Amino acid sequence: MGRGNGINGEGAPGPPRAPPEAEAEPLGGGPGAGAGSGGGSRCRCRCRCRGGGAPLDPRRLRFSQEELRPQPMARKARKVHVPDEQKDEKYWSRRSRNNAAAKRSRDARRLKENQISVRAAFLERENAALRVEVAAARRELQRFRAILARYEAQHGQI
Repeated sequence: MGRGNGINGEGAPGPPRAPPEAEAEPLGGGPGAGAGSGGGSRCRCRCRCRGGGAPLDPRRLRFSQEELRPQPMARKARKVHVPDEQKDEKYWSRRSRNNAAAKRSRDARRLKENQISVRAAFLERENAALRVEVAAARRELQRFRAILARYEAQHGQI
């Protein structure tokens, strides 16, 4: 399916890949090291979401096609009511593990959504700056063409 996401050690697609030099560092992405687990370890994006020092720089991240593909909506299973007399230690153990897994999943989704919104905002600002730069380059090109036209009018074709 995909590579591990470094959040809960499972094989689900996760946050974008960091550059190779960042992946070479120990990230502490084993089970239970999810966002909000208090581990203080950095996530792959090295943002401030889990104590990383540098702000997120989307230009340094690489998204695979699978990470950019929209995920299908899974249908939820019907809830099965368990009578109180069947709620033994095994039941409560499974409920506890499921609650922890649901929390990790929600945290991972929230982290991914936050990264997407930060990347979108960054790209919008970068796009606006590039548009200004292109407009300035076009004005400069027009100025040079006018200078060339005046030169050619006085001295002939180049």
